[in-house]
Amino acid sequence: MAPVLPVFGQLTPFPATPLYARLEKEGRLARPKHWLEFAPFRMAHDPLKITVPEVQEEVRYAWANSYSPAATGRALDAITNEPAPYKISHLGSRLFFRGIYFPQKGAWQWLKLIAQNRGPMGRIVKDSLTQWRGTGDDGRTEDFNRGSRRAAYPAQPEPEPGRD
Repeated sequence: MAPVLPVFGQLTPFPATPLYARLEKEGRLARPKHWLEFAPFRMAHDPLKITVPEVQEEVRYAWANSYSPAATGRALDAITNEPAPYKISHLGSRLFFRGIYFPQKGAWQWLKLIAQNRGPMGRIVKDSLTQWRGTGDDGRTEDFNRGSRRAAYPAQPEPEPGRD
């Protein structure tokens, strides 16, 4: 299964939607005009059966565990036979997606993030030097620019000389 790049957030009631109308009727809109004062990852309503801090902790946990160095390593394991440019692209995307919730706001934070992910990065450097086009262990032809595809026809044996 190919790795994914999940994005997490809490439910947001937008004006002129049935959800907004219901929450307004129930008196659960904590910030009725939340769209006028954008505050990322801040709840605009009071949820049922869970507190706002619990929701915030669940979202933080989801981001932290989905974009941890261990999760990045597992994601790269899932695409181990793919071409190196695909792996590089996926790793870069994971580092930038992580920045949606945990922004790297300076060189020191970026260096720290790179150090935390040195294992997956080292593996990609090695693969870039040894398996640029991927291994194709499953019979596919690997080419990052044209995508992965199966051969249209099985390889035909060479004809014997003198036989047509």
